Amino acid sequence: MYPESKRSDVQLLLAAGVRHVRIAELTGVSVRTVSRIGQEQSGAAGESKRTRPGRPSTVGRYRDVVASMLRDEPKLKSVEVLRHLRERGYTGGKSAVYDLVKSLRAQGVRPIRRAGGEAGDFSQHGLGEVLIKWTGGGRGRLTFFASRLKYSRYTVVTCVPNQKIETLVRTLAAHFSQIGGLPLIAVFDRPKAIVTKSDSNTGEVLAWNPIFADVKARLGVAVEVCWPHQQRRNGSLENLVGWVRNSFFRARQFVDADDLQTQLQAWHEEVNERRPSRATGHIPGELLRAEEQGRLRPVKLGPEQLDLRFPVRVGPTGMVMYETNHYSMPAKAIGQSATLHLYPDRVVIEAGRYKAEHPRLRGHNQASILAAHRAGLPAAGSGKPGRKNSKRQELSELGGDAKQLLPELGPERVGDREQVEVR
Repeated sequence: MYPESKRSDVQLLLAAGVRHVRIAELTGVSVRTVSRIGQEQSGAAGESKRTRPGRPSTVGRYRDVVASMLRDEPKLKSVEVLRHLRERGYTGGKSAVYDLVKSLRAQGVRPIRRAGGEAGDFSQHGLGEVLIKWTGGGRGRLTFFASRLKYSRYTVVTCVPNQKIETLVRTLAAHFSQIGGLPLIAVFDRPKAIVTKSDSNTGEVLAWNPIFADVKARLGVAVEVCWPHQQRRNGSLENLVGWVRNSFFRARQFVDADDLQTQLQAWHEEVNERRPSRATGHIPGELLRAEEQGRLRPVKLGPEQLDLRFPVRVGPTGMVMYETNHYSMPAKAIGQSATLHLYPDRVVIEAGRYKAEHPRLRGHNQASILAAHRAGLPAAGSGKPGRKNSKRQELSELGGDAKQLLPELGPERVGDREQVEVR
């Protein structure tokens, strides 16, 4: 059995129209497995066949043992694995053992080991940090995100404010737009933001950050990740980050951040359009336009159109909270589950047939209440106490000086205690 992340990559490549044999080469699974996943995907719209649970696999209990054997001796023959399992008490058939060995060997094949791939196959991505000493005075630690097409060596680098998931996915989308298309597979060094759980033995991703998983599926690009600090497996990625750090950030002097941005733009022009790459002997921009761009797929979402989606609920005062800020919804949507679509400049909330769009709030404990909602919200309370509590909540959500008016409305009684709820 392959992990869900591998199945997801195969499904994305099938949707992109890649041939089964090529998908098998890129992902390290068998052509038969690719066909089976394709059949499952095409049959997902219909009713799945009902099957009885069956008995648990006898060889499944020895999976970790076999994986350990293959890590110690990658070329160990299947018949030797079977002999070791017999000594440990395995009583099942040999075919099941051979199939398990084959699947574990396949999982050990990673696209990152391929030298350059074909045009349009791979892009590399990595986050790096560097300490800059400004010639104008002072120091600063900068974070940068680097992307490079592995075939043409066309490179894009952006200084980013942080390593949060929103920053990462929007920068990734921006880089694909600048490059002019999507590769089949995006290979990442393992930033903590995108992987929440992985197998410490095989390196397989067991759980993606849900925001990243949603974005990569909507972008339509498969993703591979690598263990950090393992030169044999992700040396190319570490070289990308190190190359950017040494050839630009540490090879130049900068007066301030504005001067750095000016020089970064000039550096892009130099390494992409004027200087041949040592790896290929060609100028990356020329190789991109001549051979690779035609094999890249169209970009579906740019950074401005990309929305991050979060499940939320409309509160009892008709407000939805995100990152300590509050956004109003119609009173009839109170209590409903909703989806918050986060754009760079705005927030769109959808709860069933109700929808509201707000400017995105960048501060803390702020509130955006649309005029059309303000008149209806007090009606959410019943009677005088309800109206008073609704007003109290509105003031507390506005924050700042508005909270000073809370004593005028009197305390809220809960059982035998008096309290004021301030968020």
